[in-house]
This record gives sequence, structure tokens and C-alpha cells, in this order.
Amino acid sequence: MQKNNIQIYTILNPFVLISPEYNFKREIFKNIKKISLLYDFIPLIYKKGYLNSKIFLNGYNSMVRKLKNMDHLLAISATTKIDAIKLGFKPNKITVISCGVESCFRKNKCNILELEKFGISKKYILSVVGPGDYRKNVPTLIKSFKNLNNFIKEKYQLVIVGGLEFFNTKEYLNDKDFKEKKIIFTKEVTKEDLIKLYNCAELFVFIPLYEGFGIPVLEALACCKPVITSNTSALNEFPSEIVYKVNPKNIEEISENISKILLNPLLKIKNIPKGLEYAKNFTWEKVSKKITDVYNHLL
Repeated sequence: MQKNNIQIYTILNPFVLISPEYNFKREIFKNIKKISLLYDFIPLIYKKGYLNSKIFLNGYNSMVRKLKNMDHLLAISATTKIDAIKLGFKPNKITVISCGVESCFRKNKCNILELEKFGISKKYILSVVGPGDYRKNVPTLIKSFKNLNNFIKEKYQLVIVGGLEFFNTKEYLNDKDFKEKKIIFTKEVTKEDLIKLYNCAELFVFIPLYEGFGIPVLEALACCKPVITSNTSALNEFPSEIVYKVNPKNIEEISENISKILLNPLLKIKNIPKGLEYAKNFTWEKVSKKITDVYNHLL
């Protein structure tokens, strides 16, 4: 590395540090600054959902130890930085770089006919849950929809977007609401379709137990949609005047807020202008500038 005049070595995925191969031998990294992105510490916060074996736990703890030896860390949120400090990381070695939302996520005309391929046939509530792992809280989302009154359930569908690699959809195959397509799993979708799904939605609901940032919230705000999200973790960094916050474990509270927004047209549009302006503050150009500033400071 020194022969190639490498001055800074950046790790984009901290999980590679679990491998024993990433041992940063002194003779190789003697004059090289080491930086890593820092997304979250969710596996440590929810050990039962992620670190349920000694092998996983030891590997993750090894990653944390190596992260502590980095010259600098780039945290995606203030929450992630605070969590790192609680684990013994040095505050002056962590910079919050935030995240951005792509410019393609914006308000567009909605043609719901283009979404028929997903089984969408009426107005709907949208949620984007990625792989559907434990912290994404998919079972609570489904229970909250089921808890809505029949009038709303007849008028709206719940559309859940994501690969759902870690969520067992088979257990819902015989569920009445799934059979009647009141609740739909789209699986993975293209970016083009995702933008259409945002734009045609009546409401966006994103209620993970924990998030390192919450990019789907930004995407929904940029598409001018009302948002219900969790009052925990980095999601609580979104201002209360632009999103509606709920306890992600409280089914009654989630259902009540969904009903309140869908049944009140003025409430549904109330936060949209402020939400759009807020989303405009988050660009990948700004993130890049913060990273470049860190690099310049270290050199």
C-alpha cells in the first residue's frame, strides 16, 4: 500500500472487519490513516434478533474493537454517534455525515393503473421494509393495519415493499386479508416503480424498532407524502412538525394515527410543504463535502 502512496484507507462496509483477514498489520498500515463508515449498532441493541449465537456475537465484538482503532469514523446520524460513544468510542474521532436523497425522488403524476402488476387496485398505505429483518417490525405493521376499522380496510390496501429475505411471508398465505389482497407484499421493485409507489400512496408508514438513519422517510417526504414513523433511534431526529411519530411497539397508537390522517384531508396535507423543504437539505453532494473535509483534516 505504501508503494502505491495510499494515505487513507476507507472501509465502506464495517462488517468486513469481522473477518480475521482485516487485522491491519502495523508494517503495512504504518503511515496510512484508517477510516470507516458507521451505520448503526442495531445487532448489539437487539442481540436476540441478530447475535443469537456465540460465533455471531464474537465476530461482531471483534468488528467493534477494530472500529475503535480507526483513525476516524463517519457516522450516518447523531444517534449512531451517541450509541458509539456509549460503547466507549472517542467523540472527537466521529463525524456525523448524514445521508442524502436522490433527486429522482420527487412529486410526479400518479397513474395507479401502472401499479396493477403488484395487485394494487385502490388507494393504499405504503411501507418500505427492505429485507424485513427483526428491527423492521413488519408483524406490528400488519397487526396495526388489521386493527383498523372495516371502513378504512375496505377503502385502503397495505402495500409492503422489500425483498423480505428475513421475513417469513409463507405464514400469511392463508390469512384472509392477504387472500383478499388487502395486504400486499411486492418483493423487490425497481427504482422507477418505487418512485411510482411513493407518488401514488395516500400515506407512508415506516415504524422500525431502530434505524441508523431512515432514508425511506426522506424519500417519502421528497415525494410529498404524509409520514408516520417511529419515535425511536435516528427516526426521532426527524422534526415533529414534518412527521407523525408513534411508539413502534404500540399497535393501538399506530392504528389510531393511521386512521386520524386518512380520515382528515387537512391533517394529511398539513406537514407536506415543510417536509419537502426539509428533504431538500439532504443531498449526497453535502455528504461528499463532509467526507472530503474529514480527509483533508487527516492528511
